[in-house]
Amino acid sequence: MEKYFTALVDEGYDILHPAMVDYAVRELKRRYGSRWWDEVLDALRDQRMLPGYGDETELIARLDRANCCRIFSRLHGTFFLDRDTAASCKTWATELMKVRNELAHRSVQDMTQKDAERYLDTMVRLSELIAPRRTEELRALYQEARSNAPDIARPSQEGFYPTADQTAAAPDLLSIDDPEIVEPTGLSRKLTINGESLAYPVYRVRLDKLFYNDRNDRILSWISQYKDETGVEDLSTLSREEYNRIIEDFIVKSNAVALEKTRNSIALTGQREPGVTLSDGRIVDGNRRFTCLRMLHREDPSFNYFETVILSRTPSDSAKQIKLLELAIQLGEEGKVDYSPLELAIGAYQNIVETELITAEEYAATVNEPIADVRKKLDVAQLIVDFLDFAHTPGQYHVARDLQVYTVFVELLPLLNKCRSEKEKDELKRSVFTNALLGSFADQRKYVRNLKSLYGTQPYKTYIQRESKAAEQVAAEIEDYGIGGMEDLKDFVDSQAETKAELALSMEKALNQSRKAQTRNKPAKNVSKCIELLLEIDTDLFSRLTAEEISQLKTQFAKLDEVEAMLKKELPDQ
Repeated sequence: MEKYFTALVDEGYDILHPAMVDYAVRELKRRYGSRWWDEVLDALRDQRMLPGYGDETELIARLDRANCCRIFSRLHGTFFLDRDTAASCKTWATELMKVRNELAHRSVQDMTQKDAERYLDTMVRLSELIAPRRTEELRALYQEARSNAPDIARPSQEGFYPTADQTAAAPDLLSIDDPEIVEPTGLSRKLTINGESLAYPVYRVRLDKLFYNDRNDRILSWISQYKDETGVEDLSTLSREEYNRIIEDFIVKSNAVALEKTRNSIALTGQREPGVTLSDGRIVDGNRRFTCLRMLHREDPSFNYFETVILSRTPSDSAKQIKLLELAIQLGEEGKVDYSPLELAIGAYQNIVETELITAEEYAATVNEPIADVRKKLDVAQLIVDFLDFAHTPGQYHVARDLQVYTVFVELLPLLNKCRSEKEKDELKRSVFTNALLGSFADQRKYVRNLKSLYGTQPYKTYIQRESKAAEQVAAEIEDYGIGGMEDLKDFVDSQAETKAELALSMEKALNQSRKAQTRNKPAKNVSKCIELLLEIDTDLFSRLTAEEISQLKTQFAKLDEVEAMLKKELPDQ
């Protein structure tokens, strides 16, 4: 079988790879001069087969596709000072490593057109940044892959009806003159949109005319899990009911307890709070209520309507406008927040960093949150993204959810900010990533507290040296393992039981060494405290003391001399 799309992507890699080598070597030489290869070795310290020195031509030849991707991913902050550009570089390099692995291990079956188009688009984006002269060649390959797309609607980040043509073709709920489908209720709901607060009419809309918003941040990790397990990348190609059935399952799993409570309430008293829906049928607010009504309708057909505000949706409405509207309603109103912290952080990261749909300032203003809190969300999300890269499961947010790593990364941030160099920070991150992946600790907060208590001590230095070796070993083994998803990752973690036990023992050793050091230092610390207290005495007060008080003070000084002599006598000779 001819592997047409695979060949296109491989040809693209042949164009991009030399440009990546040239750019990396040039930038490293510019910054580090003759020591540039030392920086490569430091960045690729988990690649044990690299030579420590040699002829420059020979060294450059060792920068194959995989090592180039590793360098761009790990040194993105060195290559690009602009934070957004560096983050984009890291994202592209991570995807190109996935492409490299797919090309290396692909057998008979050709790559899909959709994958080829995406991979070549990533190559074009990176080329525009590092080698503009090679971009046209790559863009030609991209256009060739794109021109061979099947005749179906192309998805965008806007959801089930992604294109202007589809939006125009979708039924406009506000134009339907049929009370069996859409009917005014006479009620209203106050909404603040673009800074303007208005009361909007509420309608009863038949359930089969509505569909979920797959860009809802609450279900990001569930969508990533579905794509991982099924290989389906584009939900918009599904029928509306199949699409709704899949998203309904995500809503149920995201918080089954809260959903059951809402369902019981609606079954008993009906829907109390109206939702918010776009005129094409996309639900912006009220996914849980819609889910409960769908479930109740299957038991009792009388539950066949969703009460909702209907906002006019035109083909010109952008994904940005829809996202800001969703954020304003879901997160900007008091009492509305019931998202998991992980979903909030990843949602903010996707909208601000990955897709650059909105800015951090726009997000903060829309959800009524201090910009410092938004940036903290992004920092935590970046750690999660880096962790998923380390685990060879990039973009699979359900892995972070299932491994429950959010808390440890929140607790880790202050300690990372104390690190005195990027190398020290990287060593700490890789240590924590390794422990979090293998599950060497039961209590996340206690684990980070232990790290904080050790940081800056000699036991910490010894501990981090042991951890770095273990992290290198795990990084090398996981790369060779061939992780495809969560199931592969679970199998890999199960195979690392011995390393997991060693990591737990390493922490105990460090803590014991720290306790012993603290015990040894306690006498000196107590003497220092005594000296500090004595030096705080205001000698000007001596002239005001009575004869009896002076006598009492001299007695105390004499006792001090006796205690000092006794303790000195106990000290061993050096």
